[in-house]
Amino acid sequence: HEKDKAYTSKMEVRFFGKTTKINFEGVWSIEDGKHVVVKVTKSTSKVFLPVGKVIRMDEARVDDKGLHYKHDGKPETETRVTSSPG
Repeated sequence: HEKDKAYTSKMEVRFFGKTTKINFEGVWSIEDGKHVVVKVTKSTSKVFLPVGKVIRMDEARVDDKGLHYKHDGKPETETRVTSSPG
């Protein structure tokens, strides 16, 4: 792996019945050979993902359906979405 690679994400968070879209960027690295760590460098949400926040992904694995990991002990999946030019 190469350390400090770009990480970009767009997500929707539902909180108290309201959906909020969040875009953020960061850099990722591998910690202790088993944790993917993302440090947020740019974000549209100061509440959910403020700049400087560190996200630790445990038991990370990638397959044809996406990136799977545990965050705070809960299973999470991120689906890769590509957009067409134009």
